[in-house]
Amino acid sequence: MEQERVMAQMTRQRRNACEIRRLNRELETCDRVMTYSKTCYVKCNGDLKALDVEKLCKQIEDIPELKEILIEEETVSQCLQKNITGVMEIAQKREGRAVVQPENKQDDDMMENSERFTELQGKYDALLKTSETHEVKNHCLQMDFNTCRAKCKLLNRKIDIIQEDKDNLDQKYHDMIREKRPLQGQNDGLQENMLRLQAENNELKEHLRTPISNTSHDALEGYNNMHQKYHDMVRESIKIHKNQQETHLASIIVLEEIITTCQKEITGQQENIKVLQTQNNGLKEDIKTVRVQNSGLQEDIKTVRVQNNGLQEDIKKVQGQNDGLQENMLRLRAKNNELKENKVTLLEQSNRYREYIKTVHIKNNNLKENQQTVQGKNNGLQAREQTVETQSNALNEMSRTNANERPTEASGTQKKPTFWKKVKGFFERKDQFPIVPAHHVSSDQPENIEPEPEPGCSSWI
Repeated sequence: MEQERVMAQMTRQRRNACEIRRLNRELETCDRVMTYSKTCYVKCNGDLKALDVEKLCKQIEDIPELKEILIEEETVSQCLQKNITGVMEIAQKREGRAVVQPENKQDDDMMENSERFTELQGKYDALLKTSETHEVKNHCLQMDFNTCRAKCKLLNRKIDIIQEDKDNLDQKYHDMIREKRPLQGQNDGLQENMLRLQAENNELKEHLRTPISNTSHDALEGYNNMHQKYHDMVRESIKIHKNQQETHLASIIVLEEIITTCQKEITGQQENIKVLQTQNNGLKEDIKTVRVQNSGLQEDIKTVRVQNNGLQEDIKKVQGQNDGLQENMLRLRAKNNELKENKVTLLEQSNRYREYIKTVHIKNNNLKENQQTVQGKNNGLQAREQTVETQSNALNEMSRTNANERPTEASGTQKKPTFWKKVKGFFERKDQFPIVPAHHVSSDQPENIEPEPEPGCSSWI
């Protein structure tokens, strides 16, 4: 029976090892999928950055050839206008002369004037025809220019749409990163559980390595119960791992779908970019054709000049407002600096007040300590006064008792003074003793004055 139990435990251990290997393989596949999604996003981001939208806009909007065309056509139109105005003035002068002075001129002059007039009239008619043709061409070029402008606006709109798609892709990437974090936490939890299972497996191996002959039946039953508990714990952890793995795989499938959609969107955007590039090439060719016939842009230039003058006036007004705002800003900055300086001074004053309060507290504490010491000294002095009073009372009583016992002097000899004479002499000469302070006291407390004893007497204190 014991051998069968040991074999069953070994089979359970093998199953646990197989389950751990399977979990390791699944975790490796999850890591591969996450790395693949990250590389796909990096590739998508690189493709979007490689679009160079600003460069495309500059190529569409900034056309250096138009400046040369405008300058050339402006000079041509100015020359034509000068010629037309000159011809009109000459014709008016000739007509006036023909009307006012028809009779004062000779026939030759009239013939010459008529020939010149006919020549000038022909030139004038030719110039009118050329001006009409130029107006027609100008109208056609204006229409072409409007179409080009509309195409440019459409391209700019498409570029804005691409930029919005790029922003959406960035948002999706950030959302994917946010979704990856809990998955990473789950992965870490799975790894920790796997390490725990491996540790339990190692413990089972160590328990299985113990010899059977040396253990008793109760010990084997205890080991069997312990292994059964471990087996139940391993089963529960494996179920939890399976559920977590299923959720992990579902999230990975969702991420793969998102990545495929992003790739499809990127391919569609690349195709749109190719179409835009072809349209841009067509626009360049149209601009090259417009370069040859661009004389009718003079009117637009005049309107632009008028608008530019109005804009310059607006700019002057805005500059005046800006100057006023700058002055207000400088004033506010000066006020702010003053407020900062006031704040600094107030902080310094508050710090000084705090330091002064601290010093006052320290002085107060010192005064309290001095008061306590003085109170103690005063108590000592009062005690000493009480002792002195008691001693003086005792001496008075002794003097009263010994008053009747005064000594008598012999005829040839003189006895030594008795104790009561010494005391009496002390009280008679007490004003002559020097005052010596017992110890240092404060100025507001009275000093304890203690008399010195007489050199011939013993101290009675």
